Amino acid sequence: MFTSRSAVECYQDCPRYRYNQYFLQNTGLVRTQKSVPLVTGSAVHRGVEHCLNRVRTGQDVDVNIAVQLAVEQYIKDVEGVGFSGKNLQTDRQQWFTFLEQKALTEALIRAWYKIELPNLVARYKVLAVERDIVPIEIAPGVMFQAKIDAEFQEVATGDYHNYSLKTCSQWNERMENSYRSDLQGITELWAVEEDARRQNAAVQSVCNNLALFKDCQTFPEKNLTAIEKYFATKKIDKLVSGVRFCFLVKGIRKKPDYFSNDPDALMITYNPLIRGYKRITPSSVEYAHSWFYPNPENKSGKSPLGRGWEPFNVWEAMGVKEWMEMIPTIQVECDDPIGQQVVTPIEYSRNEKEVEEAIKEITAQETRIEYAIHRMKLQDEGRVGIPEDLLVNIFPHNRKHCHFHFGGSCEYLELCWNPEVTENPMGSGLYKIREPHHEGERNQ
Repeated sequence: MFTSRSAVECYQDCPRYRYNQYFLQNTGLVRTQKSVPLVTGSAVHRGVEHCLNRVRTGQDVDVNIAVQLAVEQYIKDVEGVGFSGKNLQTDRQQWFTFLEQKALTEALIRAWYKIELPNLVARYKVLAVERDIVPIEIAPGVMFQAKIDAEFQEVATGDYHNYSLKTCSQWNERMENSYRSDLQGITELWAVEEDARRQNAAVQSVCNNLALFKDCQTFPEKNLTAIEKYFATKKIDKLVSGVRFCFLVKGIRKKPDYFSNDPDALMITYNPLIRGYKRITPSSVEYAHSWFYPNPENKSGKSPLGRGWEPFNVWEAMGVKEWMEMIPTIQVECDDPIGQQVVTPIEYSRNEKEVEEAIKEITAQETRIEYAIHRMKLQDEGRVGIPEDLLVNIFPHNRKHCHFHFGGSCEYLELCWNPEVTENPMGSGLYKIREPHHEGERNQ
């Protein structure tokens, strides 16, 4: 059985969700339509991946190419299937969201390129980007998969760091307090080190076998010694010191406050990189990126733009690139809105006890799941004497998440509670076979 950090957390959110997504009909089912946050996040990763790979290979980085690659992936993922989720049922909302999130993808990549990339280049050597680690066996029959956004080595100290890039709707106190306990950072740190230990063991095995050739005197000893020295250079005592996190803030998606009760009002993402303000006068057009500006004379310390100003969608008026080039020249008294969308909190430093405990907990959980899936297969084949209701015992529903799953209803709501869909989920058109994210599972 293959597992991963995503699968582990999936089970902890709702055991039935895990079963539906990873085991139902052997490989699991997912929604035919796409989730807005997942599509945007995946496309942003594609653009950042391109940039970091150019740095890794010592080539110049062209952010316009990174944007192009990301947008191409975004269009490919969404075109023909659309988005799933609350308030996305109308064609008008689907088309608006398609254009809006495409612009947001470009904006976040450009913001990352401007704010984060120079810091990374100055501090780190890029060792690997989006590396899919060969699955690691954590228990009999349980293979753990991990894919690292990027792996760095600090130039000044030689210390190793993992890089974790995430998108979020907003950066707030809750996010700041919780990111260091993020399971992804812990498991990826462990996986990189475990993979290095595995490589060292393989190298040592080769060197041990070379000694046999020396004994039989079949090959010139100097050649064997040269081979042994080469393999010795491939040994890495890799201890990952910590994880550098980077959060790209997408903005909150909601209906405008003044249209909150209008069923036909559009859901809008509030992000200053794709939504600005303008005021048209007889002689000119003025622009602003923030509705409020500093005003020390007010008790609140700020004032709104006021009459004559109206919001506009950047992608409809001028394009994201032009708008982001304009931003530094307008409302200079305000905080930098580009920098505010790129948050790099204090790095997570390795905690040996925390890593060890997390892997033990994961191993225990996944061992129980592997046993249940194995037994269920045996029951389906009629090879078990006394059937067990393992679906109920090991994969129960977590009903409180049915309508409160990452800000909306669970994607398996219909599959779980609509008898017609439960009977034939793929025939309903709502679901399709899951395509594995990790290379190890894809190649099995």
